[in-house]
Amino acid sequence: TTADALNTTRAKVASLEEEVSSRDVLLQELKHDGARSQSELGAAAAALRQLLAQETGAVRRLEATVADLEAQVSGKSEEVGVALAGAADLKQQLAVEERQRAELETAAAEGIELLAQETGA
Repeated sequence: TTADALNTTRAKVASLEEEVSSRDVLLQELKHDGARSQSELGAAAAALRQLLAQETGAVRRLEATVADLEAQVSGKSEEVGVALAGAADLKQQLAVEERQRAELETAAAEGIELLAQETGA
C-alpha cells in the first residue's frame, strides 16, 4: 500500500510536471504573440504618426493658401475701392465739363444771334 501510494504520488507528480511544461509552452507562445502584437502596434502607431504629420502639413499649407488668398482679396478690395473713388471723381469732372460745354454752347448761340442782329441791322 505504501508502494501504491508512492506510485500514485509519482504519477500525480509526473502529471503535474507535464501540465507545468504544457503551461510553460503556452506562456512562451503568449509572450511571443504579445511581443509580435506589440511590434505590430508600434508599427501601426508609427504609420499613424506619419500620416498625422502629413495631414498636419497639408492643413498648414491650406491655411497658408487661404491666408494668401484673403490678403489678395483684401488687396483687390482696396483696389476696387480706389477705382470706384476714381470713377466717382471722373463722373463729377464729366458733369462739370458738360455744364461748361452747355454754358459755352449757350454763349456761342447768343454770340451768333448778336452777330446776326448786328449784321442784319
